[in-house]
Parts: sequence; C-alpha cells; structure tokens
Amino acid sequence: MNGKPRIVSQRYLGSAEEVMARLGEGSSGDSTSSEHRSFGDLAAVWGAMNRLGVINIIDEVVGERRSDTQVSVGAYIALATLNRVVAPCSKLAFSEWWAGTAGDRLVRLSAAEIAHITRPRWVGWVVTWTLSGSGPKDFALSFAVDEEALRQLEDERFGKRILFSDREDWIVADLVGTYRSQHHVESDFRQMKDRQVVSFSPMFHWTDSKIRVHMFYCVLALAIAKLMAREVRQSSMDMSVREMLATLAGIQETVLFYKGDRGRPRARRLLTEMKPTQQRLYDLFDLATYAPKR
Repeated sequence: MNGKPRIVSQRYLGSAEEVMARLGEGSSGDSTSSEHRSFGDLAAVWGAMNRLGVINIIDEVVGERRSDTQVSVGAYIALATLNRVVAPCSKLAFSEWWAGTAGDRLVRLSAAEIAHITRPRWVGWVVTWTLSGSGPKDFALSFAVDEEALRQLEDERFGKRILFSDREDWIVADLVGTYRSQHHVESDFRQMKDRQVVSFSPMFHWTDSKIRVHMFYCVLALAIAKLMAREVRQSSMDMSVREMLATLAGIQETVLFYKGDRGRPRARRLLTEMKPTQQRLYDLFDLATYAPKR
C-alpha cells in the first residue's frame, strides 16, 4: 500500500526445517488420520447450563467438594444432566460416550476422575475376592458373595418407594386449570420415556438417596432441554426437542492428525460444514464460544 508492503494475513507454518521437509516431500502436509467427535448438542446444552449457573447454584447449596475428588457436586450433576439430555446411558458407559465427544475441551476430566464418577457402588461390601499366583501363568481369581453383608446392606441402605397424591387443599379453579394444562405434563412424561434423548432411563439405582439424585438430574435435564426449545421457538424455528438436538448433533468436530518428524502427531481441530438451520442454532446458542480455535 502506497508503495510499501503490508501484512494482510499471517500464519505460523512451523520451523524452517519442517517447512523445507514438507516442500520436499510433497504430500507430507496431508493429514494422516482423523477423528469425529460430538460437538453441537454437547456445547449447546453445556452453554445453557453455564448461562443458568447450574454448577454454582448446586455447589452453594451442598457446600464444598469432598476431599477425595477434584469434581464438585455441582459439576457432577451438570455432567450427569449433560449426558441425560444428549445421550442417556449408564454410569459404566459414561467414559466410552465421553471419549467420543469434544467434552474434554469444555471441562477437564482425568481418567481417575471419570473412574471415580462412574465407579459401581456397594460391590466391595458384598463381594470378596482373592488373587493368587506369582505370575500371569499362575494367576487365579476366586470370589464369593458375602450373604450376611448383603442382608445388612438390604436392611441399612436399600429402601422402598411409595407413590401417592393428595390435592384436597386445592381450590376448584386450580384443579380445573391443572387438568386443562395436563397435556404439557403428559408431553414431558413422553419426552422422559424417549430412550434417545432427555430420558429417565436407564436407571441402575435402588436406594432412596440415589433414586432422588437420579430424578433430580433427570428433571434438570428436562428443564434445560425445554428452555433451549423455547429459545428456538422464540427465534421463529418450530422444532421439537428431539429435532433440535438431532440438528445440533449434526455439527461435528473433526480432529486432523499430521505426522511430524519427531514427537507426537500435530492435531488440528475444525467443525464440519453446517446447513442453514444448523448455522442458525450455532449462532443462537453462541457455540462459537466453545468451537475449536485451531
């Protein structure tokens, strides 16, 4: 400009040796492998919970985290709610699902933390085991169920569930109004029976306290999904919860791996091409905040 050079765009290509190696090898700049990870639905739900301050609200109520974990109760409930909205699964299947998402960029969880969150409960109370042998060829595992410990567990921990309803204190207007609005509640129940998204199932809990926690984050998941769907409707897009989440799930994150001369392969992250509706949802939920930067 005006006879002088001007930098319009600048990008780091690597060291001089790496640049020369790529120029000499021709195709070395091509990626050697790639991974596809869930992003759109995950980031949208996580963003909605952040805007509502879910983690902080729960932590303020229950107090500081336990000393044996780096994840607070609020974070634990948020992760359970996130999974319940996007891809409901058991605790044992959580780590496999998490590995296929872009969640590691949203919240840092070590393998030990995931194992702590998903570990089975009470097994150590009732199952005794012994590993004998001095090497792989001699190893022998024996185990048994402690029937007395099992009976004690049933008496002390396992509870009973009683369902009842009493609305005698309601006035007629409230009863009529509730009856005429029941289709909203029925719709929510149908949603929670959907095994694909925002589902009450699967549930592998039997004690009263565990069932209450499970019900809490299931209802929280339903509230988050419904609030997101309301935002979509207010933006002139008529979509059900399942359709909204399916459209968001189509926004994938791709990780391209480039083999270098030494060390680990370099990784570049980018999002897949979006259709117009996906782009509108991307803008509505401000997914750029969570999108990969490089």
